[in-house]
This record gives sequence, C-alpha cells and structure tokens, in this order.
Amino acid sequence: MSDGLPGDRWGRVEAALSELTDVYERANAAMSLGLAGRLRERLVVDLRPRPGEAALDAGCGPGQSSELLAKALSPGGTLILLDPLNEMLVAARERASRAGSGLTLLAVRATFEDIPLADESVDLALAAYSLRDAVDRREALRELRRVLRIGGRLGVLDLTRPDWRAVDALAKTYVRWIAPALAGLATMRVDVSPWRELYPTYEAMWTSSEFVREIRRLFEVRTVFRRALGTFTGVVAERLR
Repeated sequence: MSDGLPGDRWGRVEAALSELTDVYERANAAMSLGLAGRLRERLVVDLRPRPGEAALDAGCGPGQSSELLAKALSPGGTLILLDPLNEMLVAARERASRAGSGLTLLAVRATFEDIPLADESVDLALAAYSLRDAVDRREALRELRRVLRIGGRLGVLDLTRPDWRAVDALAKTYVRWIAPALAGLATMRVDVSPWRELYPTYEAMWTSSEFVREIRRLFEVRTVFRRALGTFTGVVAERLR
C-alpha cells in the first residue's frame, strides 16, 4: 500500500495543476459527470460548520469548498486556506471573500505534511480531493489531527480505488483515458496532457477501505459515504483526544 506520491511525481502534478486554475471546476464536473460537486456539498453539510468557528480548507485549490465554508462560518468565523500553489490561493481567497461576510480569511502557502498552524487551533478541517496528492498521506493526516481541537471535526473526500479488483480495473481505465478526454471537451482544450496527471495520483491512492482505515487510526469516524462502487469515498470524523 502506497503512503503517497513520489517526490518527482508531485512536481509534475504541481506543474499540471498550476496550468488549470481557471478551468479546474469545469473539468472536474465533466470528468465526474457532476458527482464531484454534489459530494463536496454533502461533505460540508455533514461537517456542520457554524458561524464563529475556525476552519482549515487543506488543499483548497481554486476554492469550491472554501466558498461553501465561508458561507457557513459567517459572520465572525475564521477560514484558513492552505495550498502549495499561489495561483490556487489567490483564486480561493477571491471566491471565499465574495461568499462570506464578517469573516477572517487567511491564505497559507504550505503542504499537508507541514501545516504552519499551532496545535489545536481550528474547530474543523476539510480536505476535498486533495489528500490524494500528498507526498505522505499518513503524515498529512497526523498534521490535520494536530491542528484540530479536541472535539474538532475532520472531513475528507477523495477519489479512491474500489476494493473489488474488477471494478478497480474499470475505474483505472476510466480515469486514465476517458476522464482526460471529457475534461478536454468541457474546457475546449486540445491538449489533455495536464489531465493525464490525474491517473498516477489515482493509481497510487488507497482503496476505499484502506482510506477509511487510515483515518480511523487517528480519529473517531462518524460518517462514511461511498459512490460509484468506491471510486469516491467521503469520511467525517472527530478528534477525541
């Protein structure tokens, strides 16, 4: 079982993502046939963010989750946007600032494995479609646990490999060949090579059961939901100690 992306592969993923900020959401909707956005919304609802709380959007990308969190935390809340790419942070901050009012917004350029926040400093943390890209997913989960207060909530949603081999093989075929083609059509981009960087991250990802088990090592799991036979897995958990 892989613990994350090799460092050389992360460099290629980072370069691809930096090209796609303006079309990221449209492409994800096309590749997932609209499912990715609906599951993101469910994850935020299940996390129960409330006005005045402090939340971390880890691997915020261009801000789809940030927008949802900003609305729920207003007024009086704090939203911390974390991403290694400056282009993504700029887009997410702009989006969240439009969505929330009376909200403190902080943009932090950093990785999952080294979150520059104090221990027990946030009420909830969310990682939507971003944990898969970590170089060390176990260390990323430990860092998320560290920054959560006792009783804090964690929401993680990602592409995972189905537990059944036959379904896993079908999912890999879809992610490798069909998803990039759909993204290219949706964004009117002839060059689909950036979208092909999705496949190595998916191939190295945990299965759905492994994903839940690794989160359960550090948190008390409250909710698990799966779609597309385990190609998408969402977990809401709590830090108890």
